[in-house]
Amino acid sequence: MGKLRSQIASWYKEIKRRLERVGGNWAEELTSVLWAYRTTPRGSTGETPFSLVYGTEAIIPAELGMPSHRSKITNFQVGDLVLRRVDALKPIGKLDPTWEGPYKVTSVIGKGAYELEDQRVAPA
Repeated sequence: MGKLRSQIASWYKEIKRRLERVGGNWAEELTSVLWAYRTTPRGSTGETPFSLVYGTEAIIPAELGMPSHRSKITNFQVGDLVLRRVDALKPIGKLDPTWEGPYKVTSVIGKGAYELEDQRVAPA
């Protein structure tokens, strides 16, 4: 019974940590919490709950070498004009723009990070 309580306490901490990160919107975080639980090996069996149910380990698209449609690496050069995605932490409405700019690339920092200079004209 002690191992069970320990496991429940561990999952309670993990769920609480994730919910605090998303501001209490538990429905959005539930799938990732369940995925983590189902693909983490248990100490008692050494197996994941997923493999015990389906007889094989879960495979994610990244492991298959499938391209991700979410991220595309684009290399910009100094002097290029680019748009910048509006900060996702700021509440925006359906009709608000999701990109702002243009910005001029002034230096390449590395790994997709750039120093930008605002090229928008300030109202007179």
